[in-house]
Amino acid sequence: EKVDLGLFGSKVQQWSPVVVGRIAGFGYLMIIMLAMFAEAGVRSNAFVAGDAIQTAENVRKSRFLFRIGFMADLVAFGCDIVVNGALYYLLRDTDPFLALLALLFRLVQASAATANSSLHWLALFLAKPPSYITKAFTSAQLDVMVLASLQLHKVFYSAALCFFSVNCALTAVLFLRSDRFPLVLSGLLMAAAVAYAFDCTATFLLDDYDTPGLVVMILVATEFSVCGFLIV
Repeated sequence: EKVDLGLFGSKVQQWSPVVVGRIAGFGYLMIIMLAMFAEAGVRSNAFVAGDAIQTAENVRKSRFLFRIGFMADLVAFGCDIVVNGALYYLLRDTDPFLALLALLFRLVQASAATANSSLHWLALFLAKPPSYITKAFTSAQLDVMVLASLQLHKVFYSAALCFFSVNCALTAVLFLRSDRFPLVLSGLLMAAAVAYAFDCTATFLLDDYDTPGLVVMILVATEFSVCGFLIV
């Protein structure tokens, strides 16, 4: 559908909300699958808490997989921009200001997470460094730096998710006010916002913190529910 803006007779293409919703849904699905692969299938499999030698060896044994994981992250963050734009398009009529805030918080999250990917690549680089690096550091020192890179990646990823928790809360309010989305999705998104905020705070304040199973269940249920609704 095209709408006449009255500006030199120009018209602007209006996208169907169903089409835009499906774009967001499939983009969301890509984010979920790629992020799960990069985190659970690559980094978590290599990382051994407190064991620098084993962690570095795991990275060396799966160098090509680490490269794929890095690319998966970048594609996921690109999809995040598409999803972000699609959700803004769907929600801007509900509350333009809140929709803009949600968009900005999610863009900050995607930007921070993209920058954080440099630590993923740093771990890969230090696991098998060029000669000018090996001349300056011992193998034990390099192994420790590989472990530290992956540990810092986790911490800074949590920092990025702090902004995403705010985005979830804002999106929950927008879903609640919109007549396009069921009430249950708003509730799930608000629960996810609290879960993300709790997880980030605990990561910063507690030593040796592991995300509780309940938090993981809330986040998985929310992501797949929103994704499924948008696609259908």
